[in-house]
Amino acid sequence: MAALEDRLQLLEDRAAILALKAYYARCADEKYTDDHRRKPQAEIDAITRRQVDATFTPRRYGMAAPSSAPATAARRSTTTCAPAAGTSRCITSSAP
Repeated sequence: MAALEDRLQLLEDRAAILALKAYYARCADEKYTDDHRRKPQAEIDAITRRQVDATFTPRRYGMAAPSSAPATAARRSTTTCAPAAGTSRCITSSAP
């Protein structure tokens, strides 16, 4: 039974990676208008912050976790790349 659980976990991990890559790419695309021009720097900065927060884990690189992050429990991030409330923006949610 452990082999089946391992295989299922592998599939779930692969799906999570694909969703994360899709979110990252969508954020990159959001930095430009429909006619391929750069958006204002303030918008790009906000998009970049969301992109970085959702895709990079500070602990992985030896940096301290933000004070709002739980110190002991690992958090799992789930990325939904469907447009949120009629916009073209992706949403990210964290689950304990």
